[in-house]
Amino acid sequence: MSVYIERWDGEHHSACRIFDIVELCHPLLPKADRAHVLNLISSRNRGYENSAFVAWNKNQICGFAMIFSGPVDDAVKVVGAVDPEKQNQGVGTALLKQINAELTRFPYLQMVNAEAFESCSKGIRFIKKAGFTESDRLYWNTRSVDTPFPKWAQQKILTALNGFRFMRASEFENIRTDWDLAWYRIYAEIVKDIPSTIRIEAPPFDIWRKNIDPPLAKRSHIVMALVGQDPVGSIWLGDIDRGKININHTGVAASHRRNGLSLALKFKAFELAKQLGAHSVTTQNHHHNPMRELNQRLGFKTLDALVSFTKAV
Repeated sequence: MSVYIERWDGEHHSACRIFDIVELCHPLLPKADRAHVLNLISSRNRGYENSAFVAWNKNQICGFAMIFSGPVDDAVKVVGAVDPEKQNQGVGTALLKQINAELTRFPYLQMVNAEAFESCSKGIRFIKKAGFTESDRLYWNTRSVDTPFPKWAQQKILTALNGFRFMRASEFENIRTDWDLAWYRIYAEIVKDIPSTIRIEAPPFDIWRKNIDPPLAKRSHIVMALVGQDPVGSIWLGDIDRGKININHTGVAASHRRNGLSLALKFKAFELAKQLGAHSVTTQNHHHNPMRELNQRLGFKTLDALVSFTKAV
């Protein structure tokens, strides 16, 4: 098969084709709104905007590979996929060779991350063959919005509901002028405690601020927990996709943990999901996150696992 590699042109049409390939390879992922695909990519490749490549065959993009900014300054993530009809024909190898050459442009990098779903055996084999070592697993889980919460959880939820103030983020922004800074401070505190093998840090405020605006987030889909006017926790829902809605982030300040607040936020999220018309809620948990065991006790069922790999540069 004749294939040639070139830098991605950054155009909307080719971005749509890239997302077509992603969704063909990973049907579990939510479908991306094609009107916002350029924003979705730009939110992840800051600093590496020109480090994206596409593979062409017969005047059509058949694969891609990109460098995304990582969780810390000296790490990046490599993402890519090949059209299922063009796999096992050298396309992925050619793209990886181009990415490896590109990484030499950034001498400060110490680590590269890559991911593949456990169900995608071809992707797992490819990443391992490239010299990556498994570092983490993020389990994808689902639960019906109609399933009642178990009795053991209901009393904890009721206590937390009576002890905190709950509102959507779209309401929270109207009760104090520095709402986004207050939200960022608690987010930066919480994100440090995410039990990921790969170190995670909050981005600078000006970058994080874009993540709470459309299309990256709808503040009407985010529930905040407050003490007075101070946020102490939040749960973020995404868009409805084929009747499912995803919990993109859940966090509670260290000072207010172990009192049922995360359960209450989850309860509020299920109420909101049902109001929005979803039939089920999905969420992701690292394999060593206590929240995974809690979600299993709440009735979540595992769909797949996203396996993370790392390699020194």
